[in-house]
This record gives sequence, C-alpha cells and structure tokens, in this order.
Amino acid sequence: MSRRGILALCCLLYSTNDYAGHGMLNAFAGIPWLPPAGITPDSALYRFERWREQAIWQFTRPLAARVTLDLDFARERLAEAEAMVRRGNTQAMAIAVVDYRASIERATHSVFAAAADAQPPLLAMTVNALLEHQYIIATDYQDLPRQSRIALAEIIAIASTNYTALTEHLPRRSKEILFFKEEEVRWSWEMALAADAQGL
Repeated sequence: MSRRGILALCCLLYSTNDYAGHGMLNAFAGIPWLPPAGITPDSALYRFERWREQAIWQFTRPLAARVTLDLDFARERLAEAEAMVRRGNTQAMAIAVVDYRASIERATHSVFAAAADAQPPLLAMTVNALLEHQYIIATDYQDLPRQSRIALAEIIAIASTNYTALTEHLPRRSKEILFFKEEEVRWSWEMALAADAQGL
C-alpha cells in the first residue's frame, strides 16, 4: 500500500469529532492522562518509594510484565516532574527526570532483549507509550509556570531518543501507521516552544 493509502486508512480509524486545534485529526483522543503525583522527589519518603518499586520490579516475571511496570513507573515520574515544575522546584524535578530516563531505558533494553516471537507486541506498546509521553508533556506545557517548564524539554529528548532507537526495528508498514501520532507530537511541541519564544 502506498504512503497516501496508509494515511487515508489512518484517517478512517479516528472519529471525525476528534480534531486537534490545528485542524488535524487528534491521533491521541481518549488516551489516559497522567496519574496524580504521589510521593514526589521533594519528599523524604521518595527514596524509599523508589526502593519499593525496584523490589517489585526485581521479583516480576516475565519480561513483558517488567516492560509494563517500567512504562507505568515512567508515567508516575512524568506526573512527579510536572508537579515539581508547578512548585518551581527544578532540583527535585531533575530527580524525577533522571528516574524517568532509568525506567524508559530499562524498558527499551528489555524490548531488545525479548525473544523474536515476543518482541513485536512489546515494541508496539513501548513506542506508543513514548509518543503518548511526549504528547502529554507538550500539551500540558503551556499550563505550567513559564520560568521552570523548559526543564521538561529533557523528557521530550529522552522519549524521542528511545523512540527513534525502537522504531528502527519496526516493519515499514508499522512505522507508516504511526505517522499521525508523530505529527501530532511534533506540532504540539513546536507550539509549546513557540509559546516560550513569545513569552506566553
């Protein structure tokens, strides 16, 4: 199928009511947003919470369950990072970013370590999660304090780098089907950065 045919097919997959602000179909309509921030990096209990998560991960089998856990942990780190940006605590936010990177890189490593027959669904789940992470941060960005939100650009970079590494292993058709989500992320992040440039 041609690229134009793939795009036409993708159009049919989304409701005509789900338009984004730039007139494109919103490829992320209905995705779950971030959970409430629990114990955040500015809390004395944060280190113990991370140890608890590490223990859960160590005793989790099989590999697919570990990937799911890491993606869940990463979403929690995103919520914590946004909470720290709202509080203007960039030092604590940086801790959440470091822990986000650790979860994402561990998930990526697990996907590459999966057996050939088990890898495709893990690959699809992880690349979609990484696109969702970028979209959520880019969408929330303009509602966050302008003086501290730019630090979230590192999360976009982490997600983007791992996404690129993973998509190199996707079949061509699978890559093409991700086109609308990639464009939505790109446009949303460009608008976020434009808001910074305009002092908004």
